[in-house]
Amino acid sequence: MPTHGPTTPSTAAWPAPTQPAEALFTEIYRTNHWGSAESVSGPGSEIRQTEAVRAAVASVLARYPIRTVTDAGCGDVNWIRQVDGFDQLDGYVGLDVVPDLVQLNQERHGSERVSFRQADLSRDDIPAADLVIARDCLVHLTHHEVLTFLDRVTASRSTYLLATTYVCVAENRDTADTHWRPLNLQAAPFHLPEPIEHFDTDFTDGGQHHPGNGLGLWKIDQLSSRTT
Repeated sequence: MPTHGPTTPSTAAWPAPTQPAEALFTEIYRTNHWGSAESVSGPGSEIRQTEAVRAAVASVLARYPIRTVTDAGCGDVNWIRQVDGFDQLDGYVGLDVVPDLVQLNQERHGSERVSFRQADLSRDDIPAADLVIARDCLVHLTHHEVLTFLDRVTASRSTYLLATTYVCVAENRDTADTHWRPLNLQAAPFHLPEPIEHFDTDFTDGGQHHPGNGLGLWKIDQLSSRTT
């Protein structure tokens, strides 16, 4: 695992998950645990729920020098294929931990410029790209896994990271075995710096409003300067 010296938050302070991510998310996929009729990735990946998210990603693609994208935790790619500019990318790699879903994505959507790979975000290398997207996936990972993912993104030599972050959360709480909770990536134990841009993507899921939900855009070479 890459290290960035004594100022980098350590994974040693946070316990590893109790079950492998592949088994947990495969069960979620096979049972349609999140109950969406449109997307096995859940209501948060439905087209009606992702209008602000799609606009944010389209804005980044239009205004920054981005020709290649790695989508960490891509799910069934229900919404991202509808983003303006997606079809103009030179390359897109979708990463997901569920092998059956990766195979299905490749069969349905794979092409010369679009491919899918099975990957555990906290264990496997992140393919280098102009932009790494981590939308609504880190909120299901333990602190240990998120910290390791940030190390792997830094090691990938990619250029930008666009990730879900809840700016209204003052104190992050850890989770176990995929249980959702909001994360502020600028708060402990992650300590990301101020993003280049922040996009407000508040949404309502099952009648519950989720304020403060947004996407932060960082230069990846900034991530090595995060402090404890």
